[in-house]
Order: sequence, then C-alpha cells, then structure tokens
Amino acid sequence: MIEQINYNVLSQIKTLRLADYGKNFVILPILLVSSVVLGILSFNYFAQTANQIQELALDDLQTNSEIEVYSISNILQNSINFVNLNLERIVNSPSITNWNITGIQRLLDLALNSTNYVADGYYLLDRNGTLVTFTGINKEQYAPFKGINLSHRDYFQIPKLNGTAYTSTVIESNDSVPRIYISFPITRSNDTELLDPTVNLQQTQNNSTSFKGVVVASIAARTLGNFLESQLHPKFNGEIGFLDRDGIIIYSPNQTFIGKDYFGPEFQSFMKTSLKDNEEKFNNIIHKALAAESGVDEFSFENSTTTIAYQAVLVPGSQGKENRIGTLFITVPHTLAGDVIGLINAQNLVNLAIILAIASIAIIVTIILLRWNHILKNVVDVKTSQLTDSIAKLEKATEDLQSHDKLQKEYQRCCA
Repeated sequence: MIEQINYNVLSQIKTLRLADYGKNFVILPILLVSSVVLGILSFNYFAQTANQIQELALDDLQTNSEIEVYSISNILQNSINFVNLNLERIVNSPSITNWNITGIQRLLDLALNSTNYVADGYYLLDRNGTLVTFTGINKEQYAPFKGINLSHRDYFQIPKLNGTAYTSTVIESNDSVPRIYISFPITRSNDTELLDPTVNLQQTQNNSTSFKGVVVASIAARTLGNFLESQLHPKFNGEIGFLDRDGIIIYSPNQTFIGKDYFGPEFQSFMKTSLKDNEEKFNNIIHKALAAESGVDEFSFENSTTTIAYQAVLVPGSQGKENRIGTLFITVPHTLAGDVIGLINAQNLVNLAIILAIASIAIIVTIILLRWNHILKNVVDVKTSQLTDSIAKLEKATEDLQSHDKLQKEYQRCCA
C-alpha cells in the first residue's frame, strides 16, 4: 500500500515537470516568432510609407517644375508678341508711310517704354541697310552708331529677300553685347499702300511692291535673363536657363557662358571637366529638349539627382507658322522641403521605437517566463525533497512496525 502511494506521488511530480517544460517549449517559440513577424511587418509598413512620402514629394517637385517653366515660357512668349505688335504698328503707321523721321522716332521711343522690361532698343533701317534712327540716339555714347551700314545682318537681308518678319538667334552686336533681333520689313505697293509684313513678298510681286527698309527691335541677352529670373518665385529652389534654336546660350546663371555655343568645343570641354565624362547623357537631354516642344527629364550625377523641365518658346511667324526662338530650361535639385524630411524622419523614429518596444516586451516576457519556470522548479524541487523525506520516514516507520509486529508474534509464540 505504501509503495503504491510512493509510486503515485512520484508519477504526479514527473507529470507536473513534463507539463511545465512542455508549456515553456510551446509558448517561447510562439512568442519569439510573433515578435519577429510583428517587427518585420511594422518595419515594412513604415519603410513603404516613408518611400511613398518621398515619391510624392519628388512628383510634386517635378510637377512644380513643369508648371513653372510653362508659365514663364508663356510670359516670355507674350512679351515677345508684344514687341512684334509694336513693330507691326510702327510699320503700318502714317509716319512710316510719309517717312516722317520725327514721328518714327516718337513711335520707337514709345515702343521701348512699353517693352523695356525685355527689349533694349528699336531701330529704323532704310532700303540700303543704313541705320536712320533708333532709341537712345540722343545719348552721347550711341551717337556714333547713326548712319552705319547694317545691310550684312540677317535681320536686314532676310526680310528684304522674303518680305517676312524675322527673329534672329543670338548675335554679337556692334557694341559687343549679345542680342536677339526681331525685324519687320517695310514694303509698299505702287499706290503707296503698305503691305502686311507677314505675307511673303514673292507672292505679291505681281503688285509691283517695293522694299523701303526694316524696323528692328533688339533684346539683350542680359536683359532677357534678368526678366526670366524675375519671373521665378522667390521660394522656388531652381535655376533657369535659355538656349536659342541653334544651341547658343542666351541666358545662364553663370553669365560668362552667355553667347557661347553649347555644343561648341569650348563649352563642351567645360562640361566634360565638370560632369566627369557624364556630359554625353546631359547633352542627350539638351538635344531632346531643343527638338521637343516640352518635357521633363532626370539627370543623376554622383550622389545627386536633378529634375530638368523644358519648354519651347514660340512666336508667330510668316504664313501662320510658329517661329521657335529657343528653349527655356528650369533645373531643380532633388532636395526635399524641411517639413517633408521631418515627416520622414519622424516615421523612421516611430518605426524604430515600435520595433524596439516589441523586442523589449518579448525579452521581458521571456525573462519573466524563464524566471517563473525557475521559481516553479525550485518549489517543485523543495516539495519533492519534502515528499521524499516523508516517504523515507514512512518507510522507516513501516519497517519499525513490521519489526515490532514480528517481535510481538515471537513473544506470543514463546508464551504459548
């Protein structure tokens, strides 16, 4: 009976120990795996959120660049159209019909006053290409230019030959200032009726027209650049540039480049040195921009990326066709605004804090379980030791009883 009790007690102790180890063996892996999975999920979520925030910011940067270059291009086109309108009005004025130099001078001055934010001069050339009068003629430094012959210039030759309005590329002027020139021909039929300067002279030869000269407006590259810079929003983190249709730099933030051929050996040598053999990729973007009407590209160099937005500047030409003056560029480095960077950093900090919190909780719970297991093991060991002692005492008492019972039986047998 006593042995059966001992066996049952020891079996129960072993069962409790196995059950305790089994629970720990199941709970701890589940806890660790859950912590790892939650950590990975939270990390991926916050990483994706941060990337989406950055992509949205960069998309917004590209969109703003396209809007900015489109708006400034339209402003420039309208300004040049206003210059063209002034030239057309002068050509069709009674002062031109009567060749009234005083009246023409007044018209030239009025035209300059209305467009001096972009144009820096208006000129009248006669049929021989002689400079008859111009704005600023009364200024001492410009007086020597009166009467010079400019018949070799394209802005005189092309209107004379074609009878159409003409817009030049960048030309080095007599005063060494790079300028764009816009010229309108002065043509007259035999009955002294002025002809539309946008109509081809060859189509009106049957009317016996005669060429009387040209009215010219000039746009200095530096004046144009200052005008373009003034159109940029003060908070817009970008730079503006302008190339004419032949690739001549009309405006650049580095004004020493103004008037240089972008594809010429001098500037290409500079590009090769600056971009460290990456100039071909940049040149491809410029080629594409000069051929396209508008667009946006990305240029990566070393650890930086720049958005390049471009828009063609078009003005009305002869026979209803548009004349491309050049291409406007806006470059914006991929530097995110401070609030966007702060938001991304906050996301990363929250992400790290959550992962650390999950890891800390997992470690703390693991330590508690291990400590709890250790305490329970000690309690079980103590109870086991006590039960073992009790069993040993019971066994000794049983042996004593058996011995006493044996002695009693022998005594009874002796007495009998």
